[in-house]
This record gives sequence, C-alpha cells and structure tokens, in this order.
Amino acid sequence: MHGFAFACLFAALAATAALADDVGPALGKERAAASRTEWGTRDGVHFKLGNVRSAFTRNPVETQAGDARVYTRATVSCDPGTRRIAIELANAGTPEGAGGLKPAATTVLLCSRPIAPWDAKLVQEELTATWEVDAETGIALARGLRPFPLRECVAIRAEQTLALPGGKKARVDFEILPYGRELDSVFAACGERSAYAPAQPAPVAAVAQTPPPAAAPVSPKAESTWRRARVTGSGNTNVRAGPTLQSAVVAQVPAGGAVMVQSTDTEWWRAKATRGAGFVGYIRQDRLALE
Repeated sequence: MHGFAFACLFAALAATAALADDVGPALGKERAAASRTEWGTRDGVHFKLGNVRSAFTRNPVETQAGDARVYTRATVSCDPGTRRIAIELANAGTPEGAGGLKPAATTVLLCSRPIAPWDAKLVQEELTATWEVDAETGIALARGLRPFPLRECVAIRAEQTLALPGGKKARVDFEILPYGRELDSVFAACGERSAYAPAQPAPVAAVAQTPPPAAAPVSPKAESTWRRARVTGSGNTNVRAGPTLQSAVVAQVPAGGAVMVQSTDTEWWRAKATRGAGFVGYIRQDRLALE
C-alpha cells in the first residue's frame, strides 16, 4: 500500500473510533449477568501466591463427559504486590471433591474479544499461560498473567483435556467472565478500573465543567530509539491516546501491520505510523514483534 493511502486508511479508522464507544465492557457485563455460575470473593493468604484478593466458584460447575460427570471449581486471584493475575482450576469426579482428576494435556485459554471497539462481533485469540500441575490433586495453576489482556476479553474459555478413571479422556471447558462483579473486584485490586464504579452525580446547576485529566504520558527510556515492529495477534490492534485501556482509540493496525515503536519503562510503548502523519499513540508491548 502506498504511503498516502496507508495514512488515509489510519485517519479513517481513527475518525470512526473517535465516534464510537468501546462495546467490550457492555458485552462482558451482559454475558456475566446471564451466567448461572455463582462466584464469591475473599482476601487471604495463598500457599503459593501470598496475600491475594480472590474470586472463587461457590459451587462446582458440572459437565457431562460421556458416561462420567466432572465437577470443576475455579479461582481467579490478584497479587496486589506484583499486580499479576492467577487462574486455578480443580476438577473432581464428585461434587464434594476439591480435585483428583489430572490434566491429560496442557490447558488452553481462549479470549473472546470484540473485533473492534465499536463492533460487537467477537474474535478468539489464545492467551499465553504457563501451567503448574499438582502431582497429587491435579489442580492446575497459571500465574503471572497480566491483567489488561484478560480485561479485553468478554469471556475466557479454559479448554481442558482430563484423564478419567479407566484410561479415558474427557474434554471439559470452563468459562471465566472478567466482567462479573466478583472478578471485577479482583481486577480492581490489580490496578484496573472497575466496570461497576458508581456514576458521578449530575451538577445541580449548569456550570462550566473541567474536562477530566488525560492519562499521563509515559516517558521513553533515555536510550530508546524508534524501531520498526509488526503487530501480532489475529485481529486488529488498538492504538490508544494514552497508556491505559480506558484511553480513547486513535487508530487500529491490522494483524501483521508495520508501525514504528519506542520502548518505555512500562508495558505500553509509544507507537506511530511508519510514514506520514498517520497517528501517534500507545500499544501494549505484548502485541508487538520487533523487526
């Protein structure tokens, strides 16, 4: 694509994004409200994670697997010190069991997110996770997950393949909904803005309102220079005006598209079009592959 046409494309995308609301949180809250899984919350000490804020299933989720039944319990925790998320899955052959069925393959996390901030159509992407499996109970733990990639998901499906008695295997899926109220409190503990924050009261009289402050810009590293990179993932990547998920989307880059980036001291890197005016904004580092 010629440089002028490329710049025009980004300008059009930016204009469209500026006129639209981000549908992700609304879809996530709607999906969570329709779910029959009940969650609770607690603060306590995890034997591996330390002091955490957790959301947990109050009752196991039952799955029919051939002639057997599997009962899954899940816990999603935040370590406030590192601001990282952990997901824990326990499967049993009885409702009272806390584990016992072991994975027969690596669990896969699939994120369903809007294809664009203004488009309710969902696209699926696999999330990177490393699992630790307890040899005795089969409980699987993935920790050190960044909160904001999970927060972009309307739903996260954990695809599990479990070893059943008698040498059989079963596929058991479990759905995690980041915008449920209990899970929302876990993300808030990890520094994300709550989706259920109370609305600001309307002013009594019509007075001039001061616009809210924009997200503070992130300073580039002293030794950092602009480098060429390509965006990763199967869908479009948002370029945001500031280094937060709440910042406005100023442009979108298609999968494999080239951008110029500059590293910072955070997970958000400065980004601009490879040529022309195009756009200037921020992209998460985990959506970039340097050339």
